[in-house]
Amino acid sequence: MSVPDDQEKPAEEPKIRALETGGSRGFQPLRRENYEDADSGVSELRAMAECYRALHPLSDEGKVRSILWIIQSYQLEGLFRGHLAATGAASHAGTESVRNSAEDDLDPRAFMGAKKPQTQTERIACLAYYLTYHRGVRHFKAKDIDALNTEAAGQRLGHLSRDIDNADRQSGYIVSAGTGLKQLTVRGEAVVKALPARDAVKEATREHGYRAKRSSGNGRKEALNGQEQE
Repeated sequence: MSVPDDQEKPAEEPKIRALETGGSRGFQPLRRENYEDADSGVSELRAMAECYRALHPLSDEGKVRSILWIIQSYQLEGLFRGHLAATGAASHAGTESVRNSAEDDLDPRAFMGAKKPQTQTERIACLAYYLTYHRGVRHFKAKDIDALNTEAAGQRLGHLSRDIDNADRQSGYIVSAGTGLKQLTVRGEAVVKALPARDAVKEATREHGYRAKRSSGNGRKEALNGQEQE
C-alpha cells in the first residue's frame, strides 16, 4: 500500500536487534550518546593501531622512550601513575584471592605444613589464624588451640599456657578477648599470611611493630619486639 505524498512518514530512530538463544528481543533505539561513545571507541582503536605499527620495529628502549615522550607531551604523568597504581592493586588483590582460595581447601595438617612455622609463637599464630578463618572461631580458648594442634598432627605443646602467653605478650600475635579468651591480632594475621617466606615475615613484623609486655610468668622487662623471643 502506497503512502500519499502529502502524508509525512514518521521518523524512525536507528535500532539494534539483541539476539538471544532461542529468540530475540525487540528492537531498542540507539541513543545519541551511544553514537558518541562508539565514535570515541573507534578513534581510540585507530590510534592504538597506528601507535602499535609505529612502535613495532623499534627496540624495547626505543618503545619506552617513545611512549614516555607521548605521556610527557600530553602531560598525562599523573593519570598514568593512577592507572599503574590501580592495576597493581587489582593484581595484588587477585593474587591474594587465589592464595586464599587455595588455603581454604587445606585441612589443618596441610595448612600447617604449608606455613612451616619455625617457633612456638608462630605455631600458635597459625593455629589461631586457622580457627579464625577456617572454623569461624574468632575468640578461642587454650583448649581450642591444643585440640586443633592435635588435629593437625603437630608436636605436642608441652607448655601450652606459656606458649600462648608468649604469643600474646612477647610476640603480639594474639591478644586477650575477655576472660580466658584470645583473638588473632593484625600483626599475627600478617605474619601468618607471610609464612613460609622468612623475608616476608621480617617485613610483616617491621610493618606491624609491637612492644613486648612484661611476661606474666618470668618477669622479663619490657623490650621492643623486632625479633622473636621464646
